[in-house]
Amino acid sequence: MTLETRGETIDIHGGGRDLLFPHHENEITQSEALTGKNFANYWTHCGLIKINGEKMSKSLGNSLTIRDALKMYNYEVIKYLMFSKHYASDIDILDSDFQLSERHMYYFYSTIKSMENFITSNNGNVKAEVLEDEIPNTIISKFEEVMDDDFNTSAALANLHTVFKYVNNIMKNSKKSNKQIVANTLAKILDDIKSVYKILGIFEQKPNEFLFNMKEKYLEKLNIDANKVEKQIDQRAEAKKNKDFETADAIRSNLEKDGIILNDTREGTIWDFKTLYNFN
Repeated sequence: MTLETRGETIDIHGGGRDLLFPHHENEITQSEALTGKNFANYWTHCGLIKINGEKMSKSLGNSLTIRDALKMYNYEVIKYLMFSKHYASDIDILDSDFQLSERHMYYFYSTIKSMENFITSNNGNVKAEVLEDEIPNTIISKFEEVMDDDFNTSAALANLHTVFKYVNNIMKNSKKSNKQIVANTLAKILDDIKSVYKILGIFEQKPNEFLFNMKEKYLEKLNIDANKVEKQIDQRAEAKKNKDFETADAIRSNLEKDGIILNDTREGTIWDFKTLYNFN
């Protein structure tokens, strides 16, 4: 079959580390004895997928199918979790790992939404002058560098966190800088991120849609009524207006006990989930 579909030599042959001997060694022996040619140029032996410390297998009845995982988690959350480990490493799947991946992706998309708003408000131009800092000018080259290092996807994601930390910092301190140049820098960063990280299949969704779906999930999970949250925020705003800061603080504290945090901005008060917001 391989001869008919791939020819005498395969470029990349993948498989589980547990198949290296005897399965893959037998493939090499049989194929090269027949053709006299190198069977595969590169071998990528991936680690084992474990569930709570045990190898995932049908015989143990602990398999988690992609179909079942997608019923519980966004597909980009699953990808983030898979890519956070090097393909040759074992991965032990825990609910807490999925939840951490959710928080990371929520943070990324929240930041992207803020970037898009800043770019639009300040007419950011991806081809105009940008800040001369290292980070906005090395996103693509650093991605290529780590991916050339045996598909080091975990390092690629680590680089991404460095970039987003930088992004939030320059937006926070934009008053001290030329806002036009900051907007141009954000436009370039966003363009570069999307151009290379699409290889990993992340950032394919619209930020508003991803964030809305995630919030809906956590509202249901925590049994919270969004309308009641909004009503309490309005009551807090009224209390602050009347200089009744004791009531305003009490409302904030009660919401925080329910897992809701408040962020007061120029545009008004924004609420978020404490679990998702504190992703670290």
